[in-house]
Amino acid sequence: MSMMRRDPFSELTSLRDALDRLFDESFIRPARRPGAVAPPMDIYQEQGNLVVKVPLPGAKPEDIEVSITGDRLTVHGEIRHEKEVKEQSVICRECSYGAFSRSVTLPGRVDSARADATYKDGMLALTLPLLGEEKRKTIKIQAK
Repeated sequence: MSMMRRDPFSELTSLRDALDRLFDESFIRPARRPGAVAPPMDIYQEQGNLVVKVPLPGAKPEDIEVSITGDRLTVHGEIRHEKEVKEQSVICRECSYGAFSRSVTLPGRVDSARADATYKDGMLALTLPLLGEEKRKTIKIQAK
């Protein structure tokens, strides 16, 4: 008969994993409220620009607003029902409708005056020119 050694830390690992999941779901990626839409974003750097792609199928360009404040990008608007369907007639409802909003901190400051936005086939594409990094200036202290 062989005896199996018990690892007292295995239970702590599962507790840590559970707490990590709880923190992740609560603060980093909060669960969506019914009716709330937080569109996904792809952000990458290309030739001195930040390129942001946001899929917004069903949205109309006039219902989308993009704003940049400092290094914070916000995209919000509304996706409206084309035709209202009575609840008792619904077999499956997976499409999201209603107001949406998404804000992200950009990895650098951008020149919002030269920013470009296009919307084609349900995809919002932003091209944000990056500003040059600010040079650190050292100030010499003169003793008196």
